[in-house]
Amino acid sequence: MIFGLSPIFLYLFCAVIGSTWPAGTSIDGPTETEIILWQGPIHTDFLIPLTPQVRDHFQDLTEFGLRLDHPFATYLIVGWGGRAFYTTVGDYTDVNAHAIWRGVIGDDSVLRFDVGIGHVLEQPDLKRVPLTKEQVTKLLAQIRAEMVPGPPVLQSGFRPGDVFMPARSRFHIFRTCNVWAGQVLRKSGVRFGIWTPLRQSVSLSHWMYGKN
Repeated sequence: MIFGLSPIFLYLFCAVIGSTWPAGTSIDGPTETEIILWQGPIHTDFLIPLTPQVRDHFQDLTEFGLRLDHPFATYLIVGWGGRAFYTTVGDYTDVNAHAIWRGVIGDDSVLRFDVGIGHVLEQPDLKRVPLTKEQVTKLLAQIRAEMVPGPPVLQSGFRPGDVFMPARSRFHIFRTCNVWAGQVLRKSGVRFGIWTPLRQSVSLSHWMYGKN
């Protein structure tokens, strides 16, 4: 029993070390905007304020139903994950064993785009990451580079108007949605943990480095 659990303990131990071991070089400068790391039980999304730059960058997705022109849209939601797992419609109880197994051993990936309506950005105690103008540009470029041009994988999956686009990278247990989020931040010029496989890993790394 102990030997059976040891890989799990090793994975969790490495997750702690990876989230507290900083990597990347921060880009200094005045803050242009603040993004939010929006987290569910196991997943991390980016919430990016819908500035004219962001709207222009993803304007082509409106042809697939993304509601960038909604009068009350305040931010763009971007998430990344395994195709079989992430495109399961409903809550986590709907995810089948096949989707879980594909997520462990490896699966194609998708990017989910949606818009947030209202004033969530004004709520307290959110995981905010201040970005300079250069960091914002790099962040948007990272997301765009991950997306494969073409038709969406799924439309109106979680909510009316969201869009799942095919992505380039592979998803597996060592490269989860949370690992991807940390990688995007580091490549955008944000100092962050070198390996953040769990939601808690992202939270810990943000607490240590992402707020600066």
